[in-house]
Amino acid sequence: ISAGYFKQSFAQFTLTGPDTESFLQSQSTFHIRSLEVNQFHLASFCDPQGRVECYGWLLRGPDQFIYLVPSQIAAAAGERLNRFLISEDVTITHQAQVQWHVLIGEEAWGHEGFRGEMFADKCL
Repeated sequence: ISAGYFKQSFAQFTLTGPDTESFLQSQSTFHIRSLEVNQFHLASFCDPQGRVECYGWLLRGPDQFIYLVPSQIAAAAGERLNRFLISEDVTITHQAQVQWHVLIGEEAWGHEGFRGEMFADKCL
């Protein structure tokens, strides 16, 4: 059993507020309510015709959600997140470049961090 490690830069959107979970649930292709604290999952946001407008890794923290997207689609992701934010009590903050450390493989789960699956393997 082993683990691989790599660093990756993402554009990071942090979503906070009492309506964040319901807002994301109504907008994303992923069933947000199934995501537990300190877990992550790939999530996409589509247009009304079902075409993907942005995609990335959605992480659930205790008081916030973090959406990590490739830097090349940061503008489209920010526009898409804000487009349907009408009356919900949600605050979205954006950081252009955030470095994340990714551990992949069975041994990764022995460390602290967000947990999920990537490439059909356990990740942290």
